[in-house]
Amino acid sequence: MERALGRIVRGIPPQSPESLLAEMDTHGISQTVVLALPTWGDNRGLLKSCQGKPRLIPFISLIPGSEPEPQMDELLAAGGRGVKVHPALQGIVVDGEFCKRVLGHAGKKNVPVLIHAGGSGRMLGLSTGKAQDPQAFRRLANSAPHASLVVAHSGLWEYPEVLAAVRNCPNVWLDISFQHPIVLRELHDAVGAERMILGSDFPVGRVDLVLKNLAVAGFSEKNIARIVWENAGKLLRSSR
Repeated sequence: MERALGRIVRGIPPQSPESLLAEMDTHGISQTVVLALPTWGDNRGLLKSCQGKPRLIPFISLIPGSEPEPQMDELLAAGGRGVKVHPALQGIVVDGEFCKRVLGHAGKKNVPVLIHAGGSGRMLGLSTGKAQDPQAFRRLANSAPHASLVVAHSGLWEYPEVLAAVRNCPNVWLDISFQHPIVLRELHDAVGAERMILGSDFPVGRVDLVLKNLAVAGFSEKNIARIVWENAGKLLRSSR
């Protein structure tokens, strides 16, 4: 896994809380979610880095093969505000038992779950990895209708299939990182601005490009406000 991620981030300097805050200041961003992904990004290290920095909102990640509920309880009690799941990198099935238990327990704890969508492990440099079934996101969301699920990147280039699968799931939001303005309009027409959320995937992605894409898409100021802050704010307020 670490070798695969090394290929992805090669050439990108290591990031610190201070460099992230400086990047946020450049683009007028008041708060951001910061993600852990064991074994590459350590949960405890992330939580420690975010301590005393209310602008940084930590999402923890759970280790498959261990019971997810005790892990989640411990890490949320230590300051986590949400959960990140990456099926391709973590070798788990989107609508498998582990992910369903994570989402179900997150719903009970009133914290959102962000799940990667699009591509397979091969895209990330792994030697194996099946492509995700877009319908699996619908099945996962329906397994815990009381929980909040954010689908990362809206499925990347698989967004038509992912969108078709989750458009009628009211507990699913779509992260818009890496998506073209034309796609943003398609997402809006399907689910409305109320279910779209700004994401950048920094430092691989660039938040300034996402903001420019939103502007080019021609959304109203009201809808841009929903996408860049209000929707995420509602999900995160419930996790306090």
